[in-house]
Amino acid sequence: TGLFLPSSDIDLVIHFVADEDKNEEERSNNAASKEENNESNNIDSQKDWKEHIAASSGSRMQRFADAIRRAWYAEGKLSYLEVVDSARVPIVKLTHKPTKISVDLSFERRNGKESADLMNDMLAKIPPLRPLCFVLKAYTAARGINEPYSGGIGSFLLQMMIVSFLQMRCREEFNRGRQACANVKNLGSMLLEFLELYGIDFNYVTTGISVRNDGSYFPKGASERKEHFWIPGKPFSLAVE
Repeated sequence: TGLFLPSSDIDLVIHFVADEDKNEEERSNNAASKEENNESNNIDSQKDWKEHIAASSGSRMQRFADAIRRAWYAEGKLSYLEVVDSARVPIVKLTHKPTKISVDLSFERRNGKESADLMNDMLAKIPPLRPLCFVLKAYTAARGINEPYSGGIGSFLLQMMIVSFLQMRCREEFNRGRQACANVKNLGSMLLEFLELYGIDFNYVTTGISVRNDGSYFPKGASERKEHFWIPGKPFSLAVE
C-alpha cells in the first residue's frame, strides 16, 4: 500500500505445507528424546533449517524464536526478540541489530493480501486517506499507542477508522448539499474532526464501525452482531468490520 513510515517495521508471514500440521504432534513427542547438544547445531542450509524446526519442541513461534536466537545472538545480529503469544494475532517481534530493522512475524495469516487490496482500493477512491494515514500513524507511534498487543491501535485498524471517518463525513457533506464546501479538502480540518470524533464523541460501548457498502455504524449488542463484537469484560473495545 505504500503506507509505511521511515520507522515502520516489516510484517512477514510464514506459511507451512500441509504435512507440517499432520506431523506436528508426532514431532513434539519425539523432541523429548533428542540429545540436548543437538540444539546448538548450526543452521547452514534450508534443509538444516527445516530439520531443526521439525525436531524442536514448543510452538512454531517459540521454535522459530529459539532458532533465530541461536543463529544471530552470538554474532551480535540480534538486539531484541520477543514472542507475543497472548495477542489476538500471535507474533514474533525481533530487531536486526546491524540495520536496526524491526520485524513482526506471524504464521498462517492468509488475509494479508486481501487487506492490502482493500486498502489500495480505498486509497484510489478517497484521496485524503493517504495523507491522514501518514500523519496519524506518525502520531500514534510518537505517543507509543501503535502496538495492538499492548492495547494500542494497529496500522490496519487505524486505517479502517480513517476510512470510516471519511465515508461518514462524505455522506454528511452530500446530505447537506455541500460537496464543494470550503473545508472539504482541508486536511487540517479533517485531522481535527477525526480526533474529535474518536477522542470525544464516539461511543465505543454501544457502537461498531463498518466500512462495507460506503460505510455505516451498527449496534454492538444487536442479536446478529453480539456474538462477534460484544466482549463483556471489555465493553470499550473497538468493533470494526
